[in-house]
Amino acid sequence: AEEDVVPAAAGDEVRPGVAEEHVVAGAAGDVFEAGRQAGHGRGFAGLEIDIHRVDPIAVVQHVRTGTSDHVACHTACGREVESIIGSAADEMVRVQDARAVESHIVGAGDRPRGGGVRPLGRGGAAGTRSASFPTKRMAGPAKGGDGSVAGVRISSPDRVVFADQNITKLELAEYYDWVAAVMLPYLLQRPLSVVRCPSGQGKACFFQKHLGDTFTAPIVPLRVKEKNASEDYLSIDAREGLLTLVQFGVIEIHPWGSRGDRLEQPDMLTFDLDPDASVPFDSVKEAAVRVREVLKDVGLESFLKTSGGKGLHVVVPLTRHAEWDEAKEFAGNVSRMMERAEPTRYIASMSKHKRRGKIFIDYLRNGRGATSVAPYSVRARTGAPVSMPIAWKDLDTLESAAEFTVREPGRSFTDKRADPWRGFFGIRQRLTSAMRKSVV
Repeated sequence: AEEDVVPAAAGDEVRPGVAEEHVVAGAAGDVFEAGRQAGHGRGFAGLEIDIHRVDPIAVVQHVRTGTSDHVACHTACGREVESIIGSAADEMVRVQDARAVESHIVGAGDRPRGGGVRPLGRGGAAGTRSASFPTKRMAGPAKGGDGSVAGVRISSPDRVVFADQNITKLELAEYYDWVAAVMLPYLLQRPLSVVRCPSGQGKACFFQKHLGDTFTAPIVPLRVKEKNASEDYLSIDAREGLLTLVQFGVIEIHPWGSRGDRLEQPDMLTFDLDPDASVPFDSVKEAAVRVREVLKDVGLESFLKTSGGKGLHVVVPLTRHAEWDEAKEFAGNVSRMMERAEPTRYIASMSKHKRRGKIFIDYLRNGRGATSVAPYSVRARTGAPVSMPIAWKDLDTLESAAEFTVREPGRSFTDKRADPWRGFFGIRQRLTSAMRKSVV
């Protein structure tokens, strides 16, 4: 069945989606950091974006109409800030171009498959609908047409990728196109490791992180210094890159926790709660709540997603201040502190023998070069599960870490629910030395 789409009357406006909000919030945060480092504090350069109260609707409208009141800075701005804002404006345009189907005004009778943006009705607050994560999509194998999605040609579109669900390569590409607006902020300009399954899930699959000779534009190289040399890693900078990954047989996408312009300073931490097979899922949910409480006690807000496997991921957004070694040490200390407090339930060691009947609080995702599966990424597992962001308030009703799938990615949400990670990149919190000392 098709998803529910609310038709818009002529003259209605469209509220921008979370991808635009991430662009603006990220730019504002980068400007704040640049100002602080330059000694200008919060009023740096007279930038006309309130760092703590970003208005993405106004920004998007100004970008669309070609004016610059909200995306430009006064002459007091230095070149660095001009570059930040210019990049944000460029990225906003790319987001708008990439989700043209989702962001246009939906006319009566039009029923796009996306639906991540809903129109603002007339009549004030009672008539408005905010942007919400799409909750229904077409079910069943997608039929190819010319075998292209958002302008990217998908060869062998009818090849079955998930045999148990009869999900084709084209349908997988359509899924990634459908979630691109909310997924891309966690992927763009980051080194990526991917799981490629050229013949489909359940057959020969392998990890790849280096660009090699296989991938071409719009997959872009990102130079990363390794122990003995520098290598070109996989990276994308637009929706076309995401879909091209699918074209090359990619199912799973695992990004670094840092971006290419400042690789040595992570902008997120991930705690991967990996239970032994004997541990009930309710215990995993309790562990997630406990991790959240520990982080909150030291002053850090966190977000939650399913792993698409057996466990849950607690993810912490950070301003880019701490280095990788500091981030890993902090995460490891949190894990070991929880193990000391409840040694029969939690363990900070990855030893399979010692983990029997326990939950491994995997902090190793927070080392340089380590990765974690991306929000909204499909997993190369039976059932085509998805690593899905969820709101903390929805944890009680979550039945499984593999509950969400390519065919049913949001069945536990109502269509009035916003993106559960909305505002992730707008949170300004940094890992301080006091925090690190508090969990030793």
